[in-house]
Amino acid sequence: MRILVASILIFLTYFTYAQELTLPINTLNLSVSLKGTNGGDTLSLPFFEDFSDTQVSTSSERWSDSDVYINSEYTDRMPSVGIATFDAVNSSGQFYEQAMYETSYIADKLTSKPIYADAASNSNVWMSFYYRPQGFGDAPEAEDSLILQFYAPELQTWHTVWSAEGTYDKEFQQVMLPIADDKFLKDGFRFRFLNYASLGSSMYADLAGNCDFWHIDYIYLNTNRTESNTSYNDISFSKPMTSILKDYVAVPWKHYLNVPAERKASFKIAIQNHHNSNRSIDSLNFYNTHIESNSKSLLESGARNINAFGYLEPAGLMNLLEFQSNTDDTATFEISAELVTDDSDFGSNNRISFLQNFHRYYAYDDGTAEAAYGLYGTGTKYGMAAYRFEALKPDSLEGVYMYFSRTLNDVSQKYFWLNFWYPNDNGLPQDTVFEQIEGALPNYTEQRNEFVYYKFPKPIYVEKTFFIGWTQTTDNMLNVGFDWNTKANQHLFFNISGSWTPSQIEGAVMMRPQFMQADIQNQTKESISENISISPNPAVDFIRITTTELPEGSLIRIYNIQGQLVKQFPLSSSNDYYINDLSKGIYYLQANDGQKLFRSKFIKQ
Repeated sequence: MRILVASILIFLTYFTYAQELTLPINTLNLSVSLKGTNGGDTLSLPFFEDFSDTQVSTSSERWSDSDVYINSEYTDRMPSVGIATFDAVNSSGQFYEQAMYETSYIADKLTSKPIYADAASNSNVWMSFYYRPQGFGDAPEAEDSLILQFYAPELQTWHTVWSAEGTYDKEFQQVMLPIADDKFLKDGFRFRFLNYASLGSSMYADLAGNCDFWHIDYIYLNTNRTESNTSYNDISFSKPMTSILKDYVAVPWKHYLNVPAERKASFKIAIQNHHNSNRSIDSLNFYNTHIESNSKSLLESGARNINAFGYLEPAGLMNLLEFQSNTDDTATFEISAELVTDDSDFGSNNRISFLQNFHRYYAYDDGTAEAAYGLYGTGTKYGMAAYRFEALKPDSLEGVYMYFSRTLNDVSQKYFWLNFWYPNDNGLPQDTVFEQIEGALPNYTEQRNEFVYYKFPKPIYVEKTFFIGWTQTTDNMLNVGFDWNTKANQHLFFNISGSWTPSQIEGAVMMRPQFMQADIQNQTKESISENISISPNPAVDFIRITTTELPEGSLIRIYNIQGQLVKQFPLSSSNDYYINDLSKGIYYLQANDGQKLFRSKFIKQ
């Protein structure tokens, strides 16, 4: 039975079936506005595509559909930056109408525009491409497959000429196929890839996210080729550029200005020679462009040599970067690298870039979800996850951005509580949450990887370390977006059995704390007062609250050891409150008068 593939499970001793896990996601593959069709109808040979000059959607100059998702995040070790990913959902991120549990169905298609192939008869026409199953996504099962079909224009029929059976992750493999049959070598010839996908069991509907990933790259179709013609007179970037910050992908601009040492000392890029002879690179240039003012500066330039089928990782030096902006609150810079080579090179893959955002949020993730994270199974009801951040500057937290991946029929839309904690003396979340949004629901957008914003009732002052996270109200997965490409699990903790456990799944949960726009540097942190007493303690039927600082009518909240709100009431002059509806255990009392946080602890016997 297909339940989880490419998921990492951490089994806890107290709850046998409670676990922290990641799942395949429901990727939103939205198309973008399309270009023209290259004058209309028919392409001519050679045909080359490495998906390096588009993002999200295919180029309308070469392709007649846009089901697949164009990206550089769903796998690594790609021939060149940019791949086409096939999965189980359509271009708008919805499951196909034919999708059903435990049954394979045709999902994505990638169909070329018509190609003029009459003149190619008897000219040794070969097609080559690279493919890889799974990558950072879900592995396709044996009953799933990736298929290549050729179109016979005069017969108006499609013919399967190659297929691969589903399997677990492998390196990119090159395929060489001759096109020798006369029925294909006609004007109007086309080719298409398609994949079969299948969902899991309906018994686990909240785990039915996007699945069965395939990736293709470097498609080349031309005359005068042979089966041994597996090298290409091309130099390309083979890894995407990443953030220039040390610990984060993004930080607020005014926070970065407070600690500019947050940026890396250097960053590496990856260059690959696809030819069987040594090649020279005329120059390798790094640029920094301030988006708001459109000012561009050259960072480094120099020639390079690269061996046959060689691989280079030159470094760009951060001390050459200057980040200056006329804005006080946000700033955006494009960091790019460009190769200058001779005319024989495929020029489309000679540029990479990264958009370095300095907005009002912190982010560990790169903005692309390859999986979904959550707590799942018996015993995870009221389980908690907490994400640690270190603010570079004292400021007020306003809310949290979260990205939720869809499941079939959105069955993972379960209520949760969004939490904020200060750290305790051990650097873990305090026993009680400081602020909480109750009754929140996962929300889904119509754009891929678009975050949803949750605003706290009032700003929360942060000096340095803080935690954001959630308490779930069921045993079901929340399916929070998870980024495999950045490692931040050292900051992630979960609590199912009453104690905090470090996450063992390498990656980054897609939660981003958002700070206020106004500068509140002179604001002071709310003080915490222990000047509140509870008696009797331990208690059986009632507790008596004694305080000289809280006014009558102040809201008293009682939390259990897992940080869940179990009781609340206004403070009255009688000061006696029945607790016989509470189970035996340790409880925390908390109140807030707007200036101070009051707290205490008692035991219910």
